[in-house]
Amino acid sequence: MFHSLQSYPGLTHEQHRALPQVSNTDLSELKAQVLGQLRAPNPQALAYGAAFHAATLEPRTYARTADKCPWQELEQLARHVRRHRYCRDLLYRGQAELTYTAIHTETGVGVKVRPDLLVVSPAGRRRTLIDFKTTSCRDREQFLATVEQYDYDRQAALYLDTLQADRFLIIGVQKKAPHQVWVFEANASMIAQGRKKYAALLRRHAAVLATAVAPLSKHCDVYLARDKQYYVRLETAAGSECFNSSGPFPTAASALAWLGRHHHVGSAFYLDESGHRSVPLAACA
Repeated sequence: MFHSLQSYPGLTHEQHRALPQVSNTDLSELKAQVLGQLRAPNPQALAYGAAFHAATLEPRTYARTADKCPWQELEQLARHVRRHRYCRDLLYRGQAELTYTAIHTETGVGVKVRPDLLVVSPAGRRRTLIDFKTTSCRDREQFLATVEQYDYDRQAALYLDTLQADRFLIIGVQKKAPHQVWVFEANASMIAQGRKKYAALLRRHAAVLATAVAPLSKHCDVYLARDKQYYVRLETAAGSECFNSSGPFPTAASALAWLGRHHHVGSAFYLDESGHRSVPLAACA
């Protein structure tokens, strides 16, 4: 399913996001674009999730930021998880926040994954992936109902297949009292369903341009394809004939916004359908 697996020890979140490969979050954005359900991300929710994961997984390097978060509540929740008997054992034995990349064999699309924890059995024969999810759900049953809603099945399948791991555990953590912790293992039917989801989205991603996995240069374009949708084309270090493409996007402005979020690109150009560069993309936004 995947090949050319590589690990990137010590990579920060910012460096992980800057990699050109496709992440599970990118697949969520692509799904929203296909369904016409684009929504602006919630900065506070993103900041809360990032801070909770840092406080839980990497407490030695955790620090408050300028983001608006209920810091005391968040830190108490992280301590609660770290004291939980089962979670404490996983955190002790697991390797946290390590980035991996691989190539999807069917489509040639490069993917990147960053499991919260990777736990290898003492004999080295079983690999378990763990993902922590904070939730406002009132009980375990309501939380399990969100698995398909938020495509946790797709994430489980993508991560398991990319890393050739054996188990995927989802740990739900109530943000409000009584702060229950629910452990759920992805079963075979859930993984099979998630595999269909990610494969379909990767095929969609690869439909316009082939993907070349290499470090990015500063050159990029937005391309209006024959399906009348916009695609980002990023020139790789391999040269002007090699590109990593992302999309589709409904407008040039949404493509530019994606570039700013994922690659911090300050300038881009709009291409017409024949591929000729025209006005700067900023003028199309």
